[in-house]
Amino acid sequence: MTLTDKPVVDRQDNYPMKYWSRRKIDFQLLKIFNYNWILITILINFCLFTAIIALSNKQNSTGTAIMALSTNEGQRMFTDEQRERIIKEVYAKYPSYYPNFDKVHLMYASSLWIPTERYYLTVLRVYQFPFSSVLYVTTHSEDGWKERADKFKIGSFCGPGILPIPIDMTVNRCKGPEDPRIYRNEQDDICISFNMHSNDRRRIYMYNLNDGKLTKFDSPILPTDQLQKNWAPIKIADKIFYLYSYDPLRLMDCTEPNNCTIVNDGSIQPIGPLRTASPFTEVVKGIYFGFVFYHAEGEHYRPFLSVLEVDSGIPNSIRQIYLSEVLEFKNSSFTDPKILIACSIARVDLDRNFMDVTVFFEDKECCAYRLSGVKEFLQLAREESIIKK
Repeated sequence: MTLTDKPVVDRQDNYPMKYWSRRKIDFQLLKIFNYNWILITILINFCLFTAIIALSNKQNSTGTAIMALSTNEGQRMFTDEQRERIIKEVYAKYPSYYPNFDKVHLMYASSLWIPTERYYLTVLRVYQFPFSSVLYVTTHSEDGWKERADKFKIGSFCGPGILPIPIDMTVNRCKGPEDPRIYRNEQDDICISFNMHSNDRRRIYMYNLNDGKLTKFDSPILPTDQLQKNWAPIKIADKIFYLYSYDPLRLMDCTEPNNCTIVNDGSIQPIGPLRTASPFTEVVKGIYFGFVFYHAEGEHYRPFLSVLEVDSGIPNSIRQIYLSEVLEFKNSSFTDPKILIACSIARVDLDRNFMDVTVFFEDKECCAYRLSGVKEFLQLAREESIIKK
């Protein structure tokens, strides 16, 4: 069902918590038995589905807390005219890099509320199919998420404009920075992390807007042939860490950028179909909200709200205490999008009982939504013993 001014969870979709859909289980079982043994298939299907639900409930305890959240209709973050202006600006700087003007899209807009300036700072990926990207930084108004025409300056960066990231033009695919995440570091500088190919290896980078410094993160423990992406920044006890993976949950310390280490487990393991999408934000002490997304071959991309808990600011105590069911956001232009990812929690205001979220659809359109009922969510989560603080 499509939701507006209603709980954000679509319970009809009902992805089980261990990330399998019943449809996939049905398909695999029917394939195995080749449409024979119908009664046995039904019985095994029922047993597997029941076991998965029981396991997910034991691990994640969805409860009813998510039903406290409701969302508005959402706002397009860029009009057609603004989109055209941004693309023309990028095209003017990189004419050979963007030969197909009609195939350029704005996607993965990550935003951060700047209270002193009363605007949202937004970084987005300007993407040309199939494989070229730059990052563009602009601002949005507090009222209505309208892109502001005003110029701004952060450190030496003057915006709105293209982030000055050197691009390795020798790689065969995925040229340029992708999937930005905006956050504040230990010094309260505004930073943007992203993944990018260089020397045919995709790694995570961080650009500090305040001092203009670009940092590459790497580690001997990372497989040389493995693509690195979807690291999610999280600030614990005034120190920045990165969620290297969500499934399994692995927290990375990159104090030494060329020697990042995992603090809560020393091993690198294959990553499951749940990936981190947004930076994680501390909503109340020791409780962090963030969005993850589900991706498996042949399946739709869909977002989930995740809640993590950290005891007394101790990083290696990090654990998942809540994972919602699949979330749906209404967009009249996309009735059943294949790609729907919530990529940032731009602002949390407990006094006014809301959080603002940015979402993109089909790698083509960025929207902002206001989720109301954050205090009720926290209260219900406490009543259900999901949150004990």
